[in-house]
Amino acid sequence: MQKYSILGLLFFLFLICPLTAQEMLSPMEFNPVLKQYINHQPIIKKSATQNSPVLTLPFFDDFKYEGPYPTPEKWSDQYVFVNTGFQKFPANRGVATFDALNEYGYIYDQATSTAFEADHLTSHQIRLDSIFGSEKRPLFVSDSLYLSFYYQPQGCGNKPEEEDRLELDFFVNKADTITIIDSIFHEADTLWISDTSWIQIDSAYWEVDTNYVYYEEQWKTIWSSEGTSIDSFFSQNGTWMRHVMIPITDPTDLRPDFRFRFKNYASIGNDILPSWQSNMDQWNIDYVYLNYNRYWFDTTYRDISFVNPGVSLLRNYTAMPYSQFKNDAFNAMKADFEFVYSNLDKNTQNIDYSYRVFNDNGSIVNADYTSIEWSDYLLPFISDGFSTKSSNVVLIYPIAPLLDSNQFLVKQWLRGDDAELTDSITYVQKFSNYYAYDDGTPEVGYGLTPAESKMALHFTLNHKDTLRAIDIFFNSTKERNNPSYLEFFNFVMWNDNHGKPDQVLYEQRMMIQAEDVGHFTRFYLDEPVQVSAGGIFFGTIQETDDNLNIGFDYSNNQNNNLFYKTPAENWQNSEFEGSLLFRPVFGKAIHDYPEPETKSPKALSVAPNPNSSNDRTFQILLTNQFDVQNHHLYVEVFNLLGQRVYASDYASSVSLGSVASGVYIVRVSNFTTGYMESSKLIIQ
Repeated sequence: MQKYSILGLLFFLFLICPLTAQEMLSPMEFNPVLKQYINHQPIIKKSATQNSPVLTLPFFDDFKYEGPYPTPEKWSDQYVFVNTGFQKFPANRGVATFDALNEYGYIYDQATSTAFEADHLTSHQIRLDSIFGSEKRPLFVSDSLYLSFYYQPQGCGNKPEEEDRLELDFFVNKADTITIIDSIFHEADTLWISDTSWIQIDSAYWEVDTNYVYYEEQWKTIWSSEGTSIDSFFSQNGTWMRHVMIPITDPTDLRPDFRFRFKNYASIGNDILPSWQSNMDQWNIDYVYLNYNRYWFDTTYRDISFVNPGVSLLRNYTAMPYSQFKNDAFNAMKADFEFVYSNLDKNTQNIDYSYRVFNDNGSIVNADYTSIEWSDYLLPFISDGFSTKSSNVVLIYPIAPLLDSNQFLVKQWLRGDDAELTDSITYVQKFSNYYAYDDGTPEVGYGLTPAESKMALHFTLNHKDTLRAIDIFFNSTKERNNPSYLEFFNFVMWNDNHGKPDQVLYEQRMMIQAEDVGHFTRFYLDEPVQVSAGGIFFGTIQETDDNLNIGFDYSNNQNNNLFYKTPAENWQNSEFEGSLLFRPVFGKAIHDYPEPETKSPKALSVAPNPNSSNDRTFQILLTNQFDVQNHHLYVEVFNLLGQRVYASDYASSVSLGSVASGVYIVRVSNFTTGYMESSKLIIQ
């Protein structure tokens, strides 16, 4: 991340802010994939050597597995993020991403605006003293031992600056710090550690508690790379990922407890711009390989691979309502789809390709389509780079007239001359009640400034339908993690006037609370809205200069459907390639649609409501969830501008005095448990 002086930055902002509105992408302040994973399967912290296996050669990891953490069979820590979202033309599908977020997905506590030590990826102990298997003998430097890997700065994330870097370290077993408990002096000449409770240091014996003898790990840096942008990296190297070969020539490294680690140094924004204090300075690594009998030009691997994840076979969307699909299924499908693959071997491979579509019950729905299979010669990646191929879509997903939802599994295969050379990718095609352009996971956040800026996303309906709700992924930020957080925005529907938003057809003010961020939240319309067939725009108008920070996905470029407008400008297309995590929900009444408050009692209610008393006094009625007697409760009242008009410790009776007539939000928070709930109050 670029750092600026305070005066220079303030002057820069003073110059640009009044003149033009800004469309911006903000790095994430936390990793939603890790948060979701931890919610279902908490990670277990352990030391680098606690209950760790001791590995033998070869050591290899290409990060093609699901993640989100590196496999514990090979790595002793969980700081890096294994993913397919932040890579840019990697050696194969899946990379390990280093950034400024810890293993829980949050910014490191020690993060500063200067370079700090962030992520580590540390191997288990590896037996570099011996060769095992049929040969069983000691390992020597003459056995030509190499550690190799691919790496790239930035990828699809934030570029590391020059002072940021990626390093490779080897472990050195050196006792560095010892905590001495007692100080009984004895004459001695040498430094040694006995198997008793005595230790000899600097010509003296010291009595110690051996439980407190601390051996600080020492590492030596073998290789490092300074930060740069991915474009500059490509210009300098002629490749998006660079291959590195590290010979192991120091005999002291040929040990039974050899370990290596990658680590990155990152930095975050200055305090004057808190929104800049987010995930920064990313690096990707791939294809980590350690073995003997290698040589300097041993840069190829017997492997073929898809480079990217599976894709939707729909023409425009990653998901769409099943009724809308069934109305015009043929035109909803792509004519063809493109994918990228690589041959990491040194020899040209004869590749067979195929794809199949499976029903939800696992049966093949396109078994009769032999024309979807083809063969091709795939040149080596080392000399010719990636290969790009298009495949025809020669089928339509089966239509089930009686179902209002469905899903299919699309699986693609690559097969080489050798039976071991195979790869496959899958994609789950969902038909439910919503449209989506995104893959469900944001890499960054999208926003506008100043206040009154508008965002509009274009959709096409195949038949008249009923809009029920909107699903939006608002990214988590430091401010939004506060339980008392409250923010408002307007949801808007515009008609389509020759491909651009025009007349407002519907508008509703909506509220974001702390529990609404970091995942998809469904915002219901006050009343369902009928939407005609054809083009339509849905979007937002923001009330403040702070951007709404909606999730933005790099995997599917739909900027031709994303428009923005600021008070001083006309509608224009987004300049950013990707798609918003913004999904309109259509169709029948939704089962989880909130019923009127009188039919579904909440933990919080207010009375009388509507309220027409002179002093605006109302009673707060709570259920046992709040535990009034034993917990600390707090009451807040907000108007529809988001302004707080009342705040105090809990009392069952509240008087608002002379507030104006209108709709207010009453919120009660349990500071002991973190539970909170809100209720509308109408003042007449």
